[in-house]
Amino acid sequence: MGIREEHKELTGFTVLSERYDFNRLPFGFSSSPANFQRLMDTVLKTLVGTDCFVFIDIVLFSNSAEEHARRLERVLQRFDRTNLQLHPGKCVFAQPQVQYLGFVLSGKCVAASTEKA
Repeated sequence: MGIREEHKELTGFTVLSERYDFNRLPFGFSSSPANFQRLMDTVLKTLVGTDCFVFIDIVLFSNSAEEHARRLERVLQRFDRTNLQLHPGKCVFAQPQVQYLGFVLSGKCVAASTEKA
C-alpha cells in the first residue's frame, strides 16, 4: 500500500546521518494491519463469504479444482484491476487443508488446530 506524499515524513528514520522515509506501508506500524484489512475488504467486498475469506490472509475455498480456478481468477482479477501485487513466496495454492486463525480448514470439517501459535 502506497503512502501519500504528505504522510511519508511521518514514517522517517535515520541511519548513519541519512534520513529515509517509507514509500509503502510496512506491517511494523501499529495501524498497518487495520489499513491492510480495510483495503482487502474494499477490493474483495463482493467475493468475501462466497469465494473467499479475508483476515489479513486470503483463503479461497471450493468443492472442485475447476471451481477453485474460477474463484482464484476472480480474486486475481480484483488485484489486477486495483494494481495490487501478491508476493509469490507468501502464496500457497490448491491445498486440501490449511491452518487459519487457530483452526484447520478442510473440505471435510473445521477443527481446532493442535499446533501452538
